[in-house]
Amino acid sequence: MPLRVATALVLLFAFFSAGCSTTLSTLQPAEPMRPGHVQAQAALNVNVPASRIVDAVDVVATLGDRYVSDPSYKPTTEEQRQALAAGVGLGLSAPGVNPDFMLRMGVVKDLDVGLRWSGLAAHADAKYRFLSSREPSAEEEEAARGLGNGPDRGFQGAVSIGISKALYSGFVFDAVDYLEVGDYSRWNVEVPVIFGSRLSDFGHVWFGPKYVFSTYSVDASLQNIGIVPRSSGTIHHLGAFGGIGVGYKVVFVFTELTIAKMLAEPEIFGQKTDLGGIVVVPAGGLMLRL
Repeated sequence: MPLRVATALVLLFAFFSAGCSTTLSTLQPAEPMRPGHVQAQAALNVNVPASRIVDAVDVVATLGDRYVSDPSYKPTTEEQRQALAAGVGLGLSAPGVNPDFMLRMGVVKDLDVGLRWSGLAAHADAKYRFLSSREPSAEEEEAARGLGNGPDRGFQGAVSIGISKALYSGFVFDAVDYLEVGDYSRWNVEVPVIFGSRLSDFGHVWFGPKYVFSTYSVDASLQNIGIVPRSSGTIHHLGAFGGIGVGYKVVFVFTELTIAKMLAEPEIFGQKTDLGGIVVVPAGGLMLRL
């Protein structure tokens, strides 16, 4: 099998097995849960960083050809930089289909908190409602006492502040098989602003902008070279999302689409390297608001 075809298959396997680098999807309506009530959901995220996939395939194929023809080949400094850039690029925005589980609970009026596990990242956040277009009557409050959604408050706006940590090390980087990642660390601060409203008893619709700030560091070694210079830096994601959930009162099937611009120029071998690009994250799943 030609090496480039084999390389593409390796990366395709990575796409369907690796975890997303951070939780770019939001997967929740603007409306927080009422005190003591919970939201539980299961979903799938699909992370599609088109530019990173193309870059990684090209680098893996080109340098891989040289290793196959000469197992003792020592890459040039520029090839080492490109190989590390490919590994860092996969870590910053790894392609993958990821399971996603979230549990939220209302704390006080207008505020709920959540815990989330997304593939290979752990996430916690708090969401505060700062806008609602109507105030329910006492009769509406009483009628909806047993439901997690509570009475309809019209058009709503909320802001969430969350923190997440990547839990993986070398697994995501296996596609670049001649680059061994010894240590990978990444923390993210995530701030979506969520707007939306009810679809009566039959669903929720939500949308808004999202900003994610990340810091990372990676230690790696390259075949026939050994340890290469450590890479660390910051990443920014600027994006927008929209979602809809359809069901009845407490159970909803939902879908969401997030599109973000990743801004990342880490120093690799002392040279700034542009690893940014567009990231597309479709998602869907089942939501219970009890």
